[in-house]
Amino acid sequence: MVTARYVLLTSTTALAAVLSCGAGPPDVPTHVHAEFDGARVTVSWDQARFAETYDVCRRMEGYFSTRGDCVVLGVGDDVRDPSVSYWEGGATGTTFSYRVRASNAQGTSAWSEYSNRVVH
Repeated sequence: MVTARYVLLTSTTALAAVLSCGAGPPDVPTHVHAEFDGARVTVSWDQARFAETYDVCRRMEGYFSTRGDCVVLGVGDDVRDPSVSYWEGGATGTTFSYRVRASNAQGTSAWSEYSNRVVH
């Protein structure tokens, strides 16, 4: 015998809890793109399924390349939208690329592929 149970949800919070239950870590963000306007760089990407926040990582080619493959920007910034801008002055002639990862209460995705290269 099969018994059906129905739950009446009376709040948006309860609905969100039911919908996110067991969702797991977010997907990897895709289509990362960077644009530089001479002072600020805007990095955008497609929304990752189940994402609550994002980390953005910058790779510099040439100048300062000894700092490692990628440096996370704005640590602790709580980036929630699939686009963010950073001031990038003072690095004339440097080539940058960016990648993004998504997080939620269940975990963190892998890093995305690097964006297009942007010369400052």
